[in-house]
Amino acid sequence: VFQNTGLASFQQLNALSCLRRLEAIVIEPEGNPLVEFQLWKSYLLFRLSHLGIRQINGQEVTPSEVVKAEKLFGHLSHISTAKLPQSRLLSLLNDARRKQVLHAASIDGGGNEANTKRWSLISAELKRSHGSSVEAIGKAGLQYHQPGTSQKKTQTFNIYSELAEKAVSKLESDCLLINQLRQRFERLWPEIVEKLRESTRNDMIDLNAFMQQSLQSLT
Repeated sequence: VFQNTGLASFQQLNALSCLRRLEAIVIEPEGNPLVEFQLWKSYLLFRLSHLGIRQINGQEVTPSEVVKAEKLFGHLSHISTAKLPQSRLLSLLNDARRKQVLHAASIDGGGNEANTKRWSLISAELKRSHGSSVEAIGKAGLQYHQPGTSQKKTQTFNIYSELAEKAVSKLESDCLLINQLRQRFERLWPEIVEKLRESTRNDMIDLNAFMQQSLQSLT
């Protein structure tokens, strides 16, 4: 029983889809603006058809009401199915059929044509294997999102984008500095080698003096 729960949109009804079974439901007009919509019962029957609802607000659900709900909102199922990612659709197939579909779709390689063919194969396989399950899959795409979820996702995305930009900018600065140091080292390296060679040659002119000097530096 829903009383003064603030139900105001069809989307909120999607949250009930996680239940295993729901034979009867009561949504009181008081505190639930949703019941002011003329088609709220039809959408409820459509979206929660897998729960086997028999009564709504104390009234028995008739087969004609179920058929009417499917006719009114059935197109939402197909639209939702089209929006589901291929990975989600593939997860509904068993392992053997999933491998066969992926193998058949991989023959043509990548590209838009291959993606289109892969989508067609997946949809056809779902229809063949599950019959009307395509509609159920489409309904699963109609989910409840808490208010402010999109805004929070946008804020999180902006924060990560800013962090990524800073990281890339620092990486570019570090790479530029490393390249400048490398170029400077390449310019100085011949001079350094020449000085080392000159110092070694001078030391070898008087080897005894060099050895004594070296021993003194050790002590």
